[in-house]
Amino acid sequence: MSLEKCDLRIMGMHCAACVGRVEAALQRVPGVSKANVNLLAERGNVAFDPNVTKLESLVEALDIAGYDASIMPPSDTGALTEKVLAERDRQRKKEDDDVKLRFLVALCLSVPVLFMGMGPHFGIIPMRLMHVWWWNPLQFALTTPVLFWCGAEFFRGAVAALRAKTSDMNTLISLGTLSAYLYSAVVTFAPSLVKWQAMGEGVYFETAAVIIALILMGRMFETQSKRRTGTAIEKLIGIQPATARLFRELIGEELEIPVGEVRIGDSLLVKPGEKVPVDGVILSGSSWLDESMLTGESLPVEKKQGDRVIGSTLNQQGAFTMQAEHVGGDTTLAQIVKLVDSAQMSRAPVQKLADQVTAIFVPIVVLISLATFAVWMIFGPDPKFAHAITCFIAVLMIACPCALGLATPTAIMVGIGRGAQLGVLVKDAASLETAFKATAIVLDKTGTLTEGKPYVTDVVLLGARTENEVLSLAASLERKSEHPLAISLLRYAEEKNATLQTVLDFTALSGLGVAGMVGTSETFLGNTDLMKSKEIVVSEEARKTFERLSNEGKTCVFLAVDGKSVALIAIADRIKPNGAKVIQDLKRLGLKVVLLTGDNERTAKNIASEAGIERVIAGVLPSQKADTIKRLQAEGEIVIMAGDGINDAAALAQANVGMAMGTGTDIAIESADIVLLKGDLNRIVTAIELSRAVIINIRQNLAFGLAIRWIAAAQTSP
Repeated sequence: MSLEKCDLRIMGMHCAACVGRVEAALQRVPGVSKANVNLLAERGNVAFDPNVTKLESLVEALDIAGYDASIMPPSDTGALTEKVLAERDRQRKKEDDDVKLRFLVALCLSVPVLFMGMGPHFGIIPMRLMHVWWWNPLQFALTTPVLFWCGAEFFRGAVAALRAKTSDMNTLISLGTLSAYLYSAVVTFAPSLVKWQAMGEGVYFETAAVIIALILMGRMFETQSKRRTGTAIEKLIGIQPATARLFRELIGEELEIPVGEVRIGDSLLVKPGEKVPVDGVILSGSSWLDESMLTGESLPVEKKQGDRVIGSTLNQQGAFTMQAEHVGGDTTLAQIVKLVDSAQMSRAPVQKLADQVTAIFVPIVVLISLATFAVWMIFGPDPKFAHAITCFIAVLMIACPCALGLATPTAIMVGIGRGAQLGVLVKDAASLETAFKATAIVLDKTGTLTEGKPYVTDVVLLGARTENEVLSLAASLERKSEHPLAISLLRYAEEKNATLQTVLDFTALSGLGVAGMVGTSETFLGNTDLMKSKEIVVSEEARKTFERLSNEGKTCVFLAVDGKSVALIAIADRIKPNGAKVIQDLKRLGLKVVLLTGDNERTAKNIASEAGIERVIAGVLPSQKADTIKRLQAEGEIVIMAGDGINDAAALAQANVGMAMGTGTDIAIESADIVLLKGDLNRIVTAIELSRAVIINIRQNLAFGLAIRWIAAAQTSP
């Protein structure tokens, strides 16, 4: 059987029970093999047999279940155009604005109802006001629009669940608030029906109004999270250049065309400062490309004829022509988009377990509420109906996740606020709980554990000249060089206050180094091949030092003056100052630490050794990083991933918790659950310690809350 896959846009889901109901509805359609639904992304992915199932059948099944659904275009860069993205953002903003308006209205109306209902009991409002004729009708008038306009979606959801012969959180919310509202309305306008004599007592308008307002506040935060969910993919697509230069060699003409019109085999011209339009191979010319956002390699990469180039990487120097090999959805960038999209759609096993528990939670609560009502009607004191309905409402309200979980959001709000003060921005409260359970942390190398840019790490003197003299000569030459490493050498010379000199007859020797007259001395700065070509003698000791530094992953160049080598300069990315201490702290917290990088194994192992990391996974392509996270998860690890580049986006989305360095790319930041401001490694430890403090506090709150409820139940039982 040949299966096809399609993506669905699903509106109207608000809880884990909704997810279970949607998946069940899809799996009941003949020919559907698998259905996976993501609540936050409002999306579903369905595998089906096209010979049995029509796409329209999937939409119809969800319509019957009470959800609005539509077929999404294929997930590639060609389908996700600016127009599509703009329309999606418009729809999300409309939903966000609608929920925000309903919450503000509910807040404005429920606050006075809360004061009227509870104020007299706390001495805020005189008790005598409860017995004036207009007191209850005013609460009724304020509560009615809160329930039936602000909270209309909950009742629609409950009706849809009833039509589907199931139940969800909307069922609990609707039953609880409507019961409180209707009972209070009867007490207000026909108290004799419930044999309630005291005017102003026995009404629960504030319960119904405040519950709706609290749930709408949660929905408001939820819609804001949904708007952020697709941003990472949208920004990834935005990285791709809009146009390409089609080069017609026979007539020497350049034609600017949309990148979507590039075809395999086309010859393209890429000028300095432009992005490579698609994946391909260089036909002529050479340059240095910044591939750090995709590969994680901090140093620019030299490219010449025959070398492959990656679409959307930045051409720093010379112009070159290339032949397009992968276009549209086959480019490296498009594959990363698909990986991020797939990771965002996936759900951890623990989440699926929660969905299953939630599916049976609601009907059990309803049955317990009905049983409570029956027991009080039989054995309760007079007036029996009043006490029975009061207990029925109480069970529903306490069991309702908003009422039961008041202690949880309070702790989370305080924790998120404290995290912001400490430079830890938490996007999703659930990530705090997951971070608490984490067993392993995977660190990207470049830009996360290391500074992410080349520095001069060693200046080895091979003659009588001082370090300042050596730096003066080398920096004077590099000042005229266009080599990407020149900046690091110039920066280091400036830090050491080296004086720059005039350079005459400057020459850039491609693939070798640079040369020129500094003062009266013929000076060369370059690799071992340059030394050989100029017949400059390099001592055996200097060669051993060169090999040692090279084995540490450093780029080494010799400085020669008047035919003699006088210094060896090593340049490399370096570990952040607090890197080793942070690794020790992470181990102290009981986490397994893994270094994951696209850099070569030799460099990675040296960095890991310096930081105190035992496990290293190097030479990993962007598409393989997410697979590495999956393998760790398959081993039973709950994984935190910390990264900063575009190449980390899929891994950040795949991890149980993604942490992005605030100094990284927008794509990494949008794909992560937690953002660490300023790229400070210490904030990784802070985020984990914060999660542990918040979860411990939540457990304490719940324990105290349950204890108080048990004591109250024991005191009010018949």
